[in-house]
Amino acid sequence: LEVIEVEMSYQRLIPNDDEPCSYINYYIANGGVVLPIFHDEKADENAINIIQTAFPDRKIECVDGLDILLGGGGVHCITQQQPKANT
Repeated sequence: LEVIEVEMSYQRLIPNDDEPCSYINYYIANGGVVLPIFHDEKADENAINIIQTAFPDRKIECVDGLDILLGGGGVHCITQQQPKANT
């Protein structure tokens, strides 16, 4: 087991709010990773680099995590994972 630390973004929609701007609420898809970003240039870039290193054979696709966060969740929370069917 390898634990990889990813610092969360401290960008906030509402000042002094404890919104969980977490990069680890990503979704692993076939051939890619859907990663939330939070308009925090330094933290976003750091998270992208860490996730790309952790998943070198996958394409990283970034989405606006703040928009999703307004609904109370994250990328992984709003996706429905389906395994590939054997045909």
